[in-house]
Amino acid sequence: MHETLPDDQPTSKLRRLFGHTLARLRAEAGITRSALAQRAGLSRDRIFALENGLASPSLDLLEQLGLALGVDPVQFLLQDNLDELRSQGRNEGRFEDLFESTPISLWEEDLSDLFLYFDELRGQGIRDFRRYFAEHPEKLAECARRVKILNVNKATLEMLNAPSKEALFAGLGQVLGDDSDEVFLEEMAVLAEGGREFHGEITHRTLDGQPRHLVIHFQLLDNPLASGRVVVSLIDVTRQKATEQALRLSQARLDRAQEIARFGCFEQNLQTGETFWSDQTYRLMGHEPGSIVPTLQLVRTQIHPEDRPELVEKHEQAARAGESYEHVVRIKHPNGELCHLHFRASVEMDSKGRPLRIIGAIQDVSEQRRMEQMRRDVEHIMRHDLQTPLAAAATAARAFKDDDNLRPPQRFVLQEIERTTNRVLTMVRRHRDMFRMETGRYGLRPRSVDLTDVARTVRRELSTLLLEGRVDLHIRCNARPLREEDTLLLDADPFLLQTMLGNLVQNAVEASAPEEQVTLLLDTLPDGKRIQVHNHAPVPETVRETFFEKYATAGKSQGTGLGTYSARLIARTLGGDIHMETSEKRGTTLTVYLPVQAPTI
Repeated sequence: MHETLPDDQPTSKLRRLFGHTLARLRAEAGITRSALAQRAGLSRDRIFALENGLASPSLDLLEQLGLALGVDPVQFLLQDNLDELRSQGRNEGRFEDLFESTPISLWEEDLSDLFLYFDELRGQGIRDFRRYFAEHPEKLAECARRVKILNVNKATLEMLNAPSKEALFAGLGQVLGDDSDEVFLEEMAVLAEGGREFHGEITHRTLDGQPRHLVIHFQLLDNPLASGRVVVSLIDVTRQKATEQALRLSQARLDRAQEIARFGCFEQNLQTGETFWSDQTYRLMGHEPGSIVPTLQLVRTQIHPEDRPELVEKHEQAARAGESYEHVVRIKHPNGELCHLHFRASVEMDSKGRPLRIIGAIQDVSEQRRMEQMRRDVEHIMRHDLQTPLAAAATAARAFKDDDNLRPPQRFVLQEIERTTNRVLTMVRRHRDMFRMETGRYGLRPRSVDLTDVARTVRRELSTLLLEGRVDLHIRCNARPLREEDTLLLDADPFLLQTMLGNLVQNAVEASAPEEQVTLLLDTLPDGKRIQVHNHAPVPETVRETFFEKYATAGKSQGTGLGTYSARLIARTLGGDIHMETSEKRGTTLTVYLPVQAPTI
């Protein structure tokens, strides 16, 4: 009679065996415990406990460690380890306990009859077993009949949702997946042709019909005819497969969204200089994806000489100080074609606050630039050619950006796609409306609007501009600071009203120096409402006479000369008017008069 040992002794031996294997694999990889802990997302104490048999490994832990060491998790339990377990177990009558307690699915099989059958086939002159089994499926079926499954462990029952071993053996026919014959043929061919090890992937189904993606592995270290037995391990990789599929789907969606919006992303490691481009970025730069090695120097050589210094300086400043930037430059393709690309980038810092990498996006804005050069036709072009694809791009980005499987650079790109396309789409619609107002075809449908709500919305939308310019926007209603309960109602088109007020306040903020104040005054008059926007900077004398004319601009690098023109157009469409007062001493004040009841057009 064998001595009865404490129930946890087999598990303790398994822990020690795993610990020895982990220490060996770590040593072969040439990394320290601390490095392994960091890669696997564990503590150094946990690694120490595992290597010294003081902690039990779970299946999830095996997967984490395998990924960190760059080895298949099954390496932690290869056949030599199983043989050692078998030897220890038999010597102490505990192999069964060790077999059962292993967290990986194990199948003990008797292959002695199978190897005798292989000898018979070799005696018949068969050498190419892969082809032979493919041409004679009945011979492959005979191989399956000669494989005897002796035992499975508890992890196998849990993996296949089997209530008992008897139930599993009775239902083996429904467990095998559609690819089982193909994998079994490969397995038999390897063994018949003298192979000692097999590693592959197979699909099974649980007894209740759920698919399981598995990695199968076994290794023959002794004479199969002498022992007749082998232990096969199966590792469930269903979750990993689902994650891989989700990532592939997310990547496909991202690629499609970038293609629609002519948008690409890039990333530069500031420590190594290594640069990544998305496929669409290659195309935007005039190259086939993967055809060249992306580098900062390559980008510099393709930038138009007049545009190069400013973008290079902004990029280098980002690398030095971590400052985000955006800039539009002309890029020359290898075929000589010139295009305008809008670069926008932010900097990711390390734990010590130093710039680590630059993550950015680029968009082809060549069409917009060409339209700026054809201003007389811009309304027609934008109304007919851009609105639909821009709306599609914004919709696609909005639909895809909330996918849980996206990496941070991917989510950043989609957010930039949505933000930029929505901004351009708003410009398109404003140009369309401006064209209709100019031609007297705008369908004005006034309704009750709270002017104080519009003012609050404008302040909220310009919050970033105010913060970056360090400008304060002060809103007053009827000669006192705006309060939460204040209202100023009038009949107007809310979209036009917000567009007009936004243009006027934005112009005032952009004309202000840091620490200056822009004042927005809202007043009730006997016959309507008055809006006044004041800033301390005077309008340059060169544009005072043409201040409200189309395309008049004070020289702002990104100005279109349409802001004040559209403001006057909107004011008059709403039945009011606008005028400007400016001087070196008093600054600039724009005053808009609107009737209580806007005309119906």
